[in-house]
Amino acid sequence: MLDTLIAQLGRFFKNNDAAQGVVVLPLLFGLALFTEQLGLHALFGAFVLGVALSESTEFKGHLRESIEVLNASFFAPLYFVAVGLKADFLLGFDLVLIVTILVLAFGSKLIASLIGGKLSGLTHNESMAVGFGLAARGGMGIILASIAYSSNVVDLPMFAALIVMAVATSFTAALIPRFLTVKPSAGT
Repeated sequence: MLDTLIAQLGRFFKNNDAAQGVVVLPLLFGLALFTEQLGLHALFGAFVLGVALSESTEFKGHLRESIEVLNASFFAPLYFVAVGLKADFLLGFDLVLIVTILVLAFGSKLIASLIGGKLSGLTHNESMAVGFGLAARGGMGIILASIAYSSNVVDLPMFAALIVMAVATSFTAALIPRFLTVKPSAGT
């Protein structure tokens, strides 16, 4: 629904950054208010609009670039800080649950990538690199965990475990595949 609205607005105000900006600001505040009224954080609405606008093909030029920068450098970090402040991670820290969630998150992706890699002719290390790359939950995992926690679908220990899992899988997706696919140098 939001994508359709953005596409229509983008076509209507095509090549007019000023008019697009005048339309986007009320939409931004309206969506922020809407998500706040739903019991989610207002920054979530701003973040969602920023992502939707940055992926829109109708919004081009300086406005789109400005929104991408604003979203990546302001709204996204603010939203993730707000999520972090929402819960007492020490109170909700359950080591057994966190380890279980991490084992399931990594294990499911690694097993699937090893099977797929074997079938497609990848080496063991290449298959593992694919698995660690696919394991990343990142920002979307944090957003979904936040929504589930705000909606009382998950409790504090599960919320903390899901946040740890999202962060851990994102870091490993960026680091581990590089080490698994490094070719030995000719001199060794």
